[in-house]
Amino acid sequence: MVHKHFTYLLLSIIAFLLCVLLISFMGCGTMSCPRLDTGQIRILRTVLVVDSFTDGGGAIDIDENTQAYVRPEETGYGNKFILKCGQQWFEQTGIKIEIVETIKITKWYESNAEDAVKELQKLVSHIDPSSYDIAVGMGMSLSSTIGAASAVFIPMPLWAGAIEDEYRRYIRLKTTDCWIFQHELAHAFVFGTLHSGGLLSAFTVFSTTSTCLLEDDFDEVMENKFRDFNIPVVAPKR
Repeated sequence: MVHKHFTYLLLSIIAFLLCVLLISFMGCGTMSCPRLDTGQIRILRTVLVVDSFTDGGGAIDIDENTQAYVRPEETGYGNKFILKCGQQWFEQTGIKIEIVETIKITKWYESNAEDAVKELQKLVSHIDPSSYDIAVGMGMSLSSTIGAASAVFIPMPLWAGAIEDEYRRYIRLKTTDCWIFQHELAHAFVFGTLHSGGLLSAFTVFSTTSTCLLEDDFDEVMENKFRDFNIPVVAPKR
């Protein structure tokens, strides 16, 4: 009986780890998109909020082509992820991410997507809104991790990234997947549609996703490229 219980426990632990790895720590994929005229470069001033578990710490190598400003104390995994994925986004759109401030927290508390975005907004509420364009929160709450593990046995809706609809500037990520981050970035500039395909495809764990914007979505990103993030947007609710 002890052996049987141990076997069940071991299988549960393995299932838990596989699920967390799948949902929370998917690698950054790359794909070459058509080279289009992106015009003048826009600097997207970004505030990063990351928990200590996700951030990890340690030095990073920054591609000299990113030219992003990162202070010496802001050299954890969170910054590396944002800059790497941001470089892919820049090559496609001419919108360059610059991290202007990094806030490190102990942990996240909210697991519901809407509440998690509100938690991010609260954490950056002390910062002058005119001093940055977007805020990105990275990491999973404990209840999210438990929920991800439970989904192995009991199907339930899960989310990997979210952005609010009023300003489309607060992005909350539970994954280190470049596609998810760039998908939410696209929502910050495309208001005419929600999930049209390509980079703006509806996400499923088992789908093959493209990091390239469809032509109409690219045109709208260019149209809204220099939008003022302090002005509410008119967009369909997500």
